[in-house]
Amino acid sequence: RLVRVRGSWRAGRVRPYLNALSVTVEADASGLPPLDLWTFVRWRSVLVDRIHELFGEHGPLVSALVLARREGLEPEMRSAFASAGIAHLFAISGFHVGLVAGLVFSLLRGMGRTRRDASIWAMLVSWAYVGFIGFPAAATRAALILTAVAGAGARGGPTSRWAPLASAAFLLLVSQPGLLRSAGFQLSFAGAVGLAAWAAPLRGGLISAGQRIRRRTGRGGRGGPLERALVGALATGVAATAATFPIVAWHFERVSLVGLATTLVATPLVTLALPGALVTVALDFVWPGAAGFLAGGVSMLLDVLAALTLYAAGLPWAT
Repeated sequence: RLVRVRGSWRAGRVRPYLNALSVTVEADASGLPPLDLWTFVRWRSVLVDRIHELFGEHGPLVSALVLARREGLEPEMRSAFASAGIAHLFAISGFHVGLVAGLVFSLLRGMGRTRRDASIWAMLVSWAYVGFIGFPAAATRAALILTAVAGAGARGGPTSRWAPLASAAFLLLVSQPGLLRSAGFQLSFAGAVGLAAWAAPLRGGLISAGQRIRRRTGRGGRGGPLERALVGALATGVAATAATFPIVAWHFERVSLVGLATTLVATPLVTLALPGALVTVALDFVWPGAAGFLAGGVSMLLDVLAALTLYAAGLPWAT
């Protein structure tokens, strides 16, 4: 079969990448019809261009955050995210897939759909999103876990912490055994294991410590919602960092000393910016004016995120 590729090579930040403008496959002797193999690549390329128009200088950052297209980020900004210890927030992973699933689930529940139906639709939309961005390992792992959890909920069974994670690892390694040597695969599953094993005990220990301090100072009570949110964020950050720290040190010979503190501040910004960016991109198809307005709000969040990242990375003892 003869394949004719028309496109343009561009110098990527990490390695050259092909921005496919057109890829066609001519019919062979079996009479197979012409097949366009790169429809999604072209759609994604057009979407990246539109994101750059909507978000201006923050376009590369939004493309990395939403579509896993990180080649547009300047080397200085890449290095700053690594030094600040928050590069993981831009790897399409359980954070992103869970947020997409949560948005779909909440929307459908608000429309009166049952929990079972909302879970199934959230899982299907998450798979569509993961497929659109090219099935990165961390996002695929998250989608597999979400599928297992949704399946358990649909049949009314209990949800285990470990079974979905083990199933996702097994399926990925059976399909691609070479992933076991990948730093991304190791970091993804180490972080998930750390969260499953240590996040809840750490959160419980921090809450108990806070209650003891309040009793000694005569304040009592359980603490407000902001305090509980900070405790949860601290527990998850410590759990994931502790689990991935040795792998980061081994593969990259460099670790961030400000990563945990920076993550606590950066995560809420990304948590607001990511759904804002997703809604902006979706809204642009039906109401470009409103999308442009919303993009301005998201850009303000990204301004704060960029300033925080550059400040933390600029500290002489950051890494």
